[in-house]
Amino acid sequence: MIVNDPTHTQEHAVEVQIPFLQTVLGPDLTIVPLNAGDATPQEVGDVLRALWGGPETVIVISSDLSHYHPHEVARAI
Repeated sequence: MIVNDPTHTQEHAVEVQIPFLQTVLGPDLTIVPLNAGDATPQEVGDVLRALWGGPETVIVISSDLSHYHPHEVARAI
């Protein structure tokens, strides 16, 4: 796991999710934003298992593979 990877400093997806989650779940929630990048499913699963806190834990997974490339290129990625 890489913490604070500078290649993701411009990532803003969590900014879209936080207001919604705070409205629905309240302001006292703990948020752990993760960017999986090229992590394997096993690595992602390992991190999620480490963070799992029981039935009160909510995991939100979102994907946005590409929104800058032409359709054909985005599908190939």
